[in-house]
Amino acid sequence: MSKKTVYSFIILTATILLLAGQCNAPPTKPPPKPETSFSLELSQTNIEIRLGNSKTITVTIKPINGFKEDVKLSLVGGTDKIKGVFSPNPSTGSSTLNITIDKTTTVKTYNLFVKGKSTTSDKSDTQALSLKVLPLPGITVTGIVLDNIRRPITNAVVSIAGKVASTDGNGKFRFEQVKTPYDLIVVLNNPKQAHIYQGLNRPDPYIYLTNQFQKTGNSTNVSGTLSGGDGFPNKNETITVVAYASDNGRGAYTVNPFAGPNYGALKAEWYGNIVNSGKLHALQWKRDTSTNHKPLKYLGYGTTEATLKKGVNANYNIELKPLATATISGNLKLPSGFKLVGKVLFLQLGKLTAIPVVIETTNDPTFSYAVPNNNIPIGVQITATKGAQTIHSYRSNLKPTDIVNFDLTSPPTLLKPVNNFKAVGPGTEYSWTAFSNGIHVLGIFSQSNSTPSFILYTSKTKAILPYNELSKLGMNIPLSTDYSWLVSGLAPYKDIDSFASKSGGLGVFGLGQDINWGISEVFKFKTGD
Repeated sequence: MSKKTVYSFIILTATILLLAGQCNAPPTKPPPKPETSFSLELSQTNIEIRLGNSKTITVTIKPINGFKEDVKLSLVGGTDKIKGVFSPNPSTGSSTLNITIDKTTTVKTYNLFVKGKSTTSDKSDTQALSLKVLPLPGITVTGIVLDNIRRPITNAVVSIAGKVASTDGNGKFRFEQVKTPYDLIVVLNNPKQAHIYQGLNRPDPYIYLTNQFQKTGNSTNVSGTLSGGDGFPNKNETITVVAYASDNGRGAYTVNPFAGPNYGALKAEWYGNIVNSGKLHALQWKRDTSTNHKPLKYLGYGTTEATLKKGVNANYNIELKPLATATISGNLKLPSGFKLVGKVLFLQLGKLTAIPVVIETTNDPTFSYAVPNNNIPIGVQITATKGAQTIHSYRSNLKPTDIVNFDLTSPPTLLKPVNNFKAVGPGTEYSWTAFSNGIHVLGIFSQSNSTPSFILYTSKTKAILPYNELSKLGMNIPLSTDYSWLVSGLAPYKDIDSFASKSGGLGVFGLGQDINWGISEVFKFKTGD
């Protein structure tokens, strides 16, 4: 057999065997049908929303292998103050997700998830969504309006950037979304006044109306008998002062030489509730026989708790215990050309109560006074003048044996408008020299309670009244009307925010605070026709 015949035989045999094998193989199965499903796609995966606002994104349901089932969508991972609403829901194609943020939501970044689940099978998908909650633009301002002795003023109109509110029963007010720095206006109708704070940044201002004294509202008479001390009646050149003090009340009565042991009637006054709790103090001292009657020696001090009720006379006896005497001294430095006209030593018995024990009118730049050697806080007031300008300087919370140094600062000097200017109107700029380390209070006063006056608080040395805002509040300056103006400087305050703090303000004649108070001369002007 030739090689060619052999090869043909082998090929033929292999072909036959291959065909035989195919005839014996099982039939071929069709490939499995692809599984249907879906995936979610978000138009945005990182979003920012401010408090009280909302935002919309699109959620697309992307079918896989012909998926046609309805998908129920949900937003998870937030709080009950983050609301997500899908429309439509369920959906087979796309849905709009609207996310709303409540104003009280905590400001932070939330890791949320958009979930989708088939309504007819267990098919599902989840996509992450990062939500950053932003604060409102500006700040929330929550403040309080107070009079000169820190009592709340109710029903006062307060305005910031055109928004208006009224103070509540506690003198408080609130504004949201305030851009800083901001100006604040308080309007009073009796007397008719507008107080303007310029350049505030703080969210919690204490708005002190420095020339407002409200009536205390409650009062009663207190009498009683004194004992102890150096004995009673008072001897020659010996006096006893009885005073009532509480956080919101005051009153004093002087028992003169040769008088006592009975005192009264002391008129106690307070604001707030008709029942008031405080203390009665009695201090006895011997004076020298000079014109100024400075104390030589303290003879006794006593105190007793007192609960007073409006209109009901009270009787309290006070026993005075022996009291040691110490000495407080000091030195004064006045600006050039200023003359010392007064020195006052007082004892701080309460927030609203002080007993003056020395009133001296000499021009001696030093002082040395006898003071009671106990825990009663001591205060000293210095007054100096130059022409029509005045400086008051207060030092408070002093202790016996303290040495006090006063370095008084020149008050502001008025620049423009010049005295007796005849055409003041909208746009008039007021200017003055700076008060060292302090803020300025511009006072523009009418001659009538029915004509508006303006008090503006600023750290700058010039100001223009905000006429547009004032006119919207009914505080237009009348035409052809006489006014006077002056500027006070108050220190130490670095800016209006520090003045409008809980520990700021002018205080009650310096009680509890160290204050330099410079008062300019007074200029006059007339508004234009």
